[in-house]
Amino acid sequence: MFESFRAVITEVDEAGVSTFRTVDTVEPIHVRTPLTETKERTGTLWQIWGTPDGGASLLDPAVPVRSPGFPGPGGTRFSVFSIPPDSWATDRSDGTTASGDHLGIANSHEVDPETGDAAFHATASIDYLCVIKGELVLELDEGRRETLTPGTCVVQRGTNHAWRNLGTEPAVLVSILVGAHREATPAP
Repeated sequence: MFESFRAVITEVDEAGVSTFRTVDTVEPIHVRTPLTETKERTGTLWQIWGTPDGGASLLDPAVPVRSPGFPGPGGTRFSVFSIPPDSWATDRSDGTTASGDHLGIANSHEVDPETGDAAFHATASIDYLCVIKGELVLELDEGRRETLTPGTCVVQRGTNHAWRNLGTEPAVLVSILVGAHREATPAP
């Protein structure tokens, strides 16, 4: 599995010359997110880059925005994340804070009072994703499912969804999230 990622950030300097702003190794963050009322899974997240909400500028100071994990309208986040198998879920510890809370990730997975399932969530973003390792099932409302294998690209448009890793090895996704406004759903 991937242990680290390098982020190569470019810019145009004051003289109009294209140059490298930074070349850094991105440290992973281990993020616990709830799956059910009693189970959680720990994934690994590498936050490569993000831009401020409201729109990106090529002349910004090139300081990455990494929190919150989900961008507001016009903001972006570029990340790589590893989703372990659902079978690796562990008991949730009462009284502890999931490590993803400061990113707004764990908070986005609220427990459904009817099913006890916390994996379903929807974000106000358009998400561009590509599976680069492993296999995942993308589940939507009413049991709709699609199996995702390496090379599968997904455009997630604010839908209620859950990621299921029914396999035995972690799956790795590359994601670019673009914050969007959530309008009311038109009547049929």
